[in-house]
Amino acid sequence: MEEYVGKNIDGYYVRPMLQRIRAVQLDVLREVDAICKRHDLKWFADWGTLLGAVRHNGYIPWDDDLDIGMKRLDFEKFKRYARKELPEWYSYNLDRDSNIKKLTFCIYNCSEINTAPEWLEKNHGCPYPAGVDIFVYDNIPDDTGAREDYLAVYSYTSVAAQALEDGMTYADCDDELKKLIDMSSNLTGMDYVRDQPMKVPMLILADQIAAMYFDVVTDHVAIAGCLTWGERYLFMRKWIDDIVTLPFEDIEINCPSGYDEILKSWYGEDYMIPQKYEEHENFYGEQEKKLHLWYKSRGLEVPDLFLE
Repeated sequence: MEEYVGKNIDGYYVRPMLQRIRAVQLDVLREVDAICKRHDLKWFADWGTLLGAVRHNGYIPWDDDLDIGMKRLDFEKFKRYARKELPEWYSYNLDRDSNIKKLTFCIYNCSEINTAPEWLEKNHGCPYPAGVDIFVYDNIPDDTGAREDYLAVYSYTSVAAQALEDGMTYADCDDELKKLIDMSSNLTGMDYVRDQPMKVPMLILADQIAAMYFDVVTDHVAIAGCLTWGERYLFMRKWIDDIVTLPFEDIEINCPSGYDEILKSWYGEDYMIPQKYEEHENFYGEQEKKLHLWYKSRGLEVPDLFLE
């Protein structure tokens, strides 16, 4: 098993365990990249991963996830191949079906914490599920009126879907949530089965709405869910049509050729200047707590490997 040593980067201490998590993420990315190369599909670094590639030639020191983007056409093709070609032990959320949990798609090396020695040996000593989040870029209407209509339909449906908890029916919703569901129904013409759990059907519909301009050539693209936050998330198609490669840790990573315009839109003109950070542990912080509770509930000491 590889040895990892903590290191300070830009004043931030990068723990050995965070390095192990990243090593697994890069393994998963290699699997994604191999599938895309075999089938002539494009992917590119997104969000903090893109910023890290441009500014740090690797991860942002305090980042704990790996984000990539794909245009909808590439993603729809990719997921068909991925189901057949990813390692059989991988866990993924790629489909509009009853297993959909959120509007972000993902591929992980497993679905649960695993501390078996043979597992740790082949996963860099990382017991946690780790992998890649995939953000899908959809065609967005160039006409502002059509764009507003598109966003209205998408927003009511997606916001309601994400506010619903698993198993909730219409009767379980408060008045505000019912209003969102009613507006979605009015705008889409969808007659929801209101005495059945509503979250999954509404998530599926939201993703279908996001892709409604799938076969229309537009000058603009966006992650539909982000576009509801403002025009700064609306991109020119030409920014992501072409790919360049940049150094990223010990590999080369695909980046959209318009990365400068994208990063300025997201983070401002001074995106190359690191800002005061907060540890990005929205996923692994919770995973770590679960792991420690599991050991302590059995009266066992947490292995030193997991405390690094």
